[in-house]
Amino acid sequence: MFFTHLIVPLHSMKRLAYILLSLLVLAGCTSTSRNPQLVAADSLLLSHPDSALSLLRSMSFSSTPDRMYYYLLLADAANKCYDTLPSDSILQEVADFYDRHGSANEQVRAHYLLGCAYRDLGEAPMALDCYHTAICCADTTARDCNYRLLMSVYGQMAYVFHRQNLPHDELDALKKFSKTTLILKDTLEYIKGIEMTVRAYSILNDTIKVVELIKESQQLYIDYGYPYMAIRENIIPIHYCVEKDELDKAQSMMQEYERESGLFDTLGNIAKGREAYYYIKGRYFIKKNRLDSAEHYMRRLLNRGHETDAYRGLLTVYQQRKNTDSIIKYARLYEDAVDTLNNRKRTEVVGQMSSMYNYQRFQQIADKEARNAERARYNSIVILLCSLFLIITLSYIYIRFRKKKNQRIMQLSQDYRQSLLDYNKVSAELEKIKEKDTTLLNDKQNEVESLKVRIASFQKRLQSANSNQQLTDFKDSKVVALFKSKSTGSLKATLPTDAEWNRLVKQFSRSIPSVYTALGRDVLLSSTELRLCILLLLGFKIGDAAILLNTSAQSITNIRCKANQKLFNESTASTLEKNLTSILGRV
Repeated sequence: MFFTHLIVPLHSMKRLAYILLSLLVLAGCTSTSRNPQLVAADSLLLSHPDSALSLLRSMSFSSTPDRMYYYLLLADAANKCYDTLPSDSILQEVADFYDRHGSANEQVRAHYLLGCAYRDLGEAPMALDCYHTAICCADTTARDCNYRLLMSVYGQMAYVFHRQNLPHDELDALKKFSKTTLILKDTLEYIKGIEMTVRAYSILNDTIKVVELIKESQQLYIDYGYPYMAIRENIIPIHYCVEKDELDKAQSMMQEYERESGLFDTLGNIAKGREAYYYIKGRYFIKKNRLDSAEHYMRRLLNRGHETDAYRGLLTVYQQRKNTDSIIKYARLYEDAVDTLNNRKRTEVVGQMSSMYNYQRFQQIADKEARNAERARYNSIVILLCSLFLIITLSYIYIRFRKKKNQRIMQLSQDYRQSLLDYNKVSAELEKIKEKDTTLLNDKQNEVESLKVRIASFQKRLQSANSNQQLTDFKDSKVVALFKSKSTGSLKATLPTDAEWNRLVKQFSRSIPSVYTALGRDVLLSSTELRLCILLLLGFKIGDAAILLNTSAQSITNIRCKANQKLFNESTASTLEKNLTSILGRV
């Protein structure tokens, strides 16, 4: 009986393990929201980011997946429209969420946008750290890897390195940017990568490389049908020509630049961000000794907020005119502008140092978290090893117990056979001396009765041990496993067929023939009643039995009551399970 009690908990533990595993799988498969409104906004982002931004600002969501997806799209749209991004704390929450529940592309996107938020806050080290994290999240082996997003990450890294005056790091980022454009087969972005490389070599004062790269990108622009983009790159060659006094060549290039670049309006004003051209053109007119024209362009530069270059140019103009008062005036203004510029640069340096200090603190926190993670991993390994040791130990105990049980059954069988031999021998001797010796006859009769009692005891013990073993073997059969799957497992929605019920009854009759005979010896159970009795002997719950028999719990109660009446002459349903279990000890 101990063996039976041991098997039932093992089956319960197995079922519990399946449930826990299913919960873990479900937790790991938690997907991010795909709200139709948000999906519609996401589809607008690439082609109409301004429309997507307006649409998103009219929305609000309460559930965590929807809210995280919403902030991800809002940040993406704001970044594309050069608008204010959500706060870094919100985007950090978004990044943490997608680290737990998002795909590789979503993780890249979240960390990239968090880096853009830090970029706008002037936290260059933090921004770069986020960009590096985004790159680490990317799965470049996947078919759906978002290389266009990776291209944006490398481009932003190059931009931050440029702002930090780190040309070598900028060149490395642009090299990876170009590789990504080649994977995408995006020719225009590839040429822009070459154009951006010019900035880094300008900082390094590598004039030869700058000219070489400009010629390469200009030729590519022309070859692929973007002549106006090629003209726009003439700004640096024009500057070089002016400073080398190649004024005729500079004039020809300026005329072409103003005519074909598409950067000038009808009044001759250049596009915002390109005002450096006014200084170059002013310098050209100074060299040509056309001081009025030079002053005109330097004042245009001043009106656009470029005080330092404007005052330097005006100072040169008035030096050429030998106007002492104006020279003194613009010398002071130029000096003040340079001081202001230097102060601003010092402030930026201090800010960068502060950012670096904060970054170092952040790195210390990250290192601490890494140590904690390593400790947790070590603890997990220890727990896993202990669990493995426990499983091996329990398995060993179980195998050993089963081996001893089998040995005990074999010993019982041997004792039973020996008792039968002794009984037969004594019975034969008893027949021989029945009429010869009354005293000896009584002794032999007593010995026969004693052997009968001993044989009956061995029979009962052997039948009990065999019944428990047979029930265990029956529970471990494939057809029983199939029925368990149909009641609580992966096949829960599938009802057993008649052929499968017949397999179960046949396996029952083979595995526990004595119990099968006892159930049908004196009474005739219906097929449904027999099936229910088998399920109850196997330990199925009433609810699971109702599922398998495709009936209600009330119907199950009625069937139990009828079966109990037929088998045990008891008109109640509650004692059927106990009565069925008692059969194992009697047959």
